Amino acid sequence: MDLAFALVGERHGFPPIADLNGAAEQSPGIGPRPQNVANGVRMNAASTYLAAARARKNFTLLLDTLVDRILVRNGRAIGVRSSRCFPRSASGATNGWTSGPSTPTPGVALWAWCQVYLRRDRLPERRVVVRFEFVYRGRPETAWLLIERGDAELCAFDPGFGDDVTVTITDPLTFARWHLGHIDWATALRSGRLTVTGPRDLCRALASWNRRPEIGVGLRAARRRAGSHSDPGA
Repeated sequence: MDLAFALVGERHGFPPIADLNGAAEQSPGIGPRPQNVANGVRMNAASTYLAAARARKNFTLLLDTLVDRILVRNGRAIGVRSSRCFPRSASGATNGWTSGPSTPTPGVALWAWCQVYLRRDRLPERRVVVRFEFVYRGRPETAWLLIERGDAELCAFDPGFGDDVTVTITDPLTFARWHLGHIDWATALRSGRLTVTGPRDLCRALASWNRRPEIGVGLRAARRRAGSHSDPGA
């Protein structure tokens, strides 16, 4: 994949660079990703740092967890914030639940929606609480999207303002496909695997608060155009 990416970059006029770390200053170019390799084995964080820390008494290994922030107090790391914004202390005690990308779960899509792809320009002016209900690994889960003062926050616990809209997800893959732009919102609703209840104006506007589906549609269109240009018979 790296080679194919580099070849496409060269076709678009980017000069090839054999070593991206070879000079302190470089002009734009394209080349292989720098990787640490020892005895023919690629080194990563797990093999270089994790193995040495396994014997620590305060060590906790969390699978299927996306961490977006390290919690620091007085210059010392005391814990992390996971993908659903639920802190877990460095001692391993959890104040909520976590999720990750290995199994399709709405938690990751909701986190990305709130943290990366939120359309703040389209949010309602008044406070709105959206309740999301879904099942993760056979266990019912609930998350709340709190919209207030032109921003949004993903909550593990009921913020206490009452639910304006409730989204029930019976098929996490359908929600993930919508989030990535593989299907549109109307198709997801017609499938019956995603239901939305609440005031009509909020239910209709909800999907427009997420920028990611639109990006996904644009990316697939760009790939199709690139593929047709590279195929002489197209």
